[in-house]
Amino acid sequence: MPFNRSTIFGIGIPIKVALIKCQMFQGDVARQLGIPMSTFNMKLLGRRKWTEDERARMSEILGESEEVLFEEYESQSPGNGETASAQDSPQQGQ
Repeated sequence: MPFNRSTIFGIGIPIKVALIKCQMFQGDVARQLGIPMSTFNMKLLGRRKWTEDERARMSEILGESEEVLFEEYESQSPGNGETASAQDSPQQGQ
């Protein structure tokens, strides 16, 4: 497997860096987005997808471009943020 920063450090690093620069906590941003902290954490880990609205709001809140904040999510392996259970579960009717 080739070196991939996200496999070693986890994805969401640019968002975490932006949080530090803005002196904000994850909970602050989760509240501003109107989502539970647990959902925010799952999105940071790549287990849930960010909606277009959430991406735009994050960019606004943190003062950073979407391209910078979400670069690692775009380059993720197949599934691109879907939960493992959604990928692995058999489809009904087969």
